[in-house]
Amino acid sequence: MNKIENVSQYIEEIIKLTSTKDDNEADATFWFRGESSTEYITPLVPNAYRVLSETLIHIKNKKFFSENIKSIEKNIDAEYYRKSFLYLKEGKIKNNFVNRYFLMQHYGIHTRLLDWSENALVSLYFAASSNKEKDGKVWILNPFELNNITFQNILESEKSCKIIPTLSDNYKRKKLINKEGKFRMKEISRRYLLMDFSKDDSPEKSYYPLAIYPPYLENRLKFQSGCFTIFGNEINGLTHIDNLNVLNNVLIDKNSKQKILNELSILGINENSIYPGLDGLGKSLKNKYSQKYFNNTELLPHVFQNQE
Repeated sequence: MNKIENVSQYIEEIIKLTSTKDDNEADATFWFRGESSTEYITPLVPNAYRVLSETLIHIKNKKFFSENIKSIEKNIDAEYYRKSFLYLKEGKIKNNFVNRYFLMQHYGIHTRLLDWSENALVSLYFAASSNKEKDGKVWILNPFELNNITFQNILESEKSCKIIPTLSDNYKRKKLINKEGKFRMKEISRRYLLMDFSKDDSPEKSYYPLAIYPPYLENRLKFQSGCFTIFGNEINGLTHIDNLNVLNNVLIDKNSKQKILNELSILGINENSIYPGLDGLGKSLKNKYSQKYFNNTELLPHVFQNQE
């Protein structure tokens, strides 16, 4: 695979890899995720599982694994609920587990959520903005195809089910199929949110990642066109999917990262557009003028020479 060296080359490759034969929305929807290094030990793994992957990757008992993660998340949420109560009230954000879970992800607490963007250029920015000595990578996901595989595996059925749900705050367990034979989407999203996969003492099925749409509780998520996959009881659930219709990628040349960032800035993709508010403005001005400070340091020996 050729490495991307500029934005126009990237756009051309993205269009080629995402072209479809029909106009079906499910086949023409793609999400993107930029990772700044191809040498990550745990690519496409959410931060909660990233810290566990080395020790728990070989655990075969999914029920034991799920119950332990569920216990940790309950403790985190109990403390977060207590300490974030006033902030959520001031922000007029409904204080339920769904909102708290997305906010925990937003503010750096370990969750089973993995960030994606509907904007390919935003993801290119993340792939190029750090680790300048490493090649980057932009992953391309078809969320409808991912969910179709996930649902078919859970239901043990080949019936097509290409739906992207939001997470439900309905916490009462129900059967996956209702009396009319229809799939309860709220129930599946509830199971993922609460890690409620086991039934009695029977072995757990594999719950592979599920693509979900989040509530836009923060401007940053809106500016980044954010969306997520939430992981179930498979730590490396995405990297085990060997299907180019679901997952693909392009490589970003490490020597071209700064050039790509410069081109993206011309197109309006920079720190200020991705991180709204003073935080993004500060990062944008720092990067814009840091080279000018560096250039001045090169002149210092010459200045001192003239003063002797």
